[in-house]
Amino acid sequence: VSMPRTELCFLPAVVACLGVALVGCLNEGRSGGPNAVALYGRVQGTYEVCLHLGDDLTTLTPSVVCDRDGAIPYSFNIEVQAGSDPEGAPCSFELAYDGPIEVADDGTFEVPPPGEDSEFLVLGTIESGAADGLAKRTGTANGDCEVLWAASAGPVCREDDEAVCTQLLDCCESIFLVPPFLQQCLRVVDECDGATCRQVLSGYSQCPQPPDAGVPDASSGLAQ
Repeated sequence: VSMPRTELCFLPAVVACLGVALVGCLNEGRSGGPNAVALYGRVQGTYEVCLHLGDDLTTLTPSVVCDRDGAIPYSFNIEVQAGSDPEGAPCSFELAYDGPIEVADDGTFEVPPPGEDSEFLVLGTIESGAADGLAKRTGTANGDCEVLWAASAGPVCREDDEAVCTQLLDCCESIFLVPPFLQQCLRVVDECDGATCRQVLSGYSQCPQPPDAGVPDASSGLAQ
């Protein structure tokens, strides 16, 4: 079981109700078989969450789509970059779980599964291609910390991916591509895969090029 290095954070309930773009992973190829799907959510600068539903749609199963560096299979992964605890003190957290998690018939799940002793608890519900829930840590120095989260199906679109894919979209629209090529460009943008968007953008010399992708910071990975 992977546990976080830092404190869980408290965010007001309104966070889960914001009208933000909560998107998810592709359901084939990167995330598993034809029925596997990963649900992904991000509130920019606040939290990022990914959970991977396996082929049988009854179990959260490990997948590298839920690892920022695409290297470690996680069934559930949540990172909160900014927030405050009930006393107003800064509070953030990283929590990843690398084992299977059963999803009940009513769509609810719990991380870690019932019976495992942990100071961390994630409760969630999956319904109609979307999920939401609560992540909580108990016994911290300043009291309990918790965060509400939400996610839905669609391509993963992390902040860096979004930036370069938006740049590609602006490029394709500005150079007046003929419809078939424009549609192909839009499909790449919709997938929101930063590496692919960067590669396609590099083929258009008419447009400004994004800066070179940085080397991933080893410290950004979640605790094992």
